[in-house]
Amino acid sequence: MSTIDPIAARRARLNRPPGVGRVSLALMLLFAGGAGMGYGWPRMFGGGMEPESFDPPALAFVGALAGLPLAIAGFILWASIALKARHLGLLYGIAAWWTGAGIGVITAGRQIGDSPIVTGIGYGCLVIAAICLIGGLNAARGRRARRAGDHQTKRTGTVTTAIVSDKGYSVFRESDRIFTAVTFSFTDGGNTQRWVQRRMVVHAATPVVDGQQTRLWYDPADPGNDKKIVVELADEWSL
Repeated sequence: MSTIDPIAARRARLNRPPGVGRVSLALMLLFAGGAGMGYGWPRMFGGGMEPESFDPPALAFVGALAGLPLAIAGFILWASIALKARHLGLLYGIAAWWTGAGIGVITAGRQIGDSPIVTGIGYGCLVIAAICLIGGLNAARGRRARRAGDHQTKRTGTVTTAIVSDKGYSVFRESDRIFTAVTFSFTDGGNTQRWVQRRMVVHAATPVVDGQQTRLWYDPADPGNDKKIVVELADEWSL
């Protein structure tokens, strides 16, 4: 017996934002993986494929071999972070990898000698990293604008009860979470039945079921405007 709702407690644990240490670890893994790959591969083959010129330093082998698993681990960790932290997107992690790759390639190009092609590739990687960073910042700004609009709808809109008419999945398989489109049905003030779909991350610990009820806010002056509809359940478990 407990005085705390176990479902609410489980939902709070699943929705708990990642800590600074976990975010930093993921970014460092991505940066290190990109730097290792960016430095290792050009240094291994920058001198050509002839046997007499193939004498890369040991650090190049380490970077080339260790960079890929580090990057994969970083991307997996960052993806799990992005699922929980709405203010963080995948582009920030991708930017970290490209930054590491660019620095690694530029360093390799300088050590190889007069290699403008390798150095140019390195600066190209940094340009891609900057584009990803700008894209991540723009996406974050868009998410903030959507959240502000949702808050406005909750303050000034009409609240009603929505019912899950289609949960959007059948069973959980290898993963304990599913990213799917859930369909909700509600009746507006004019007694018109409407349906709205929202992309959600559904956890096996707190599954969404057909017939489940949740609160929904809509603009009474424009009930068909999907952008001014907020579904509480979808807002809690959105990507």
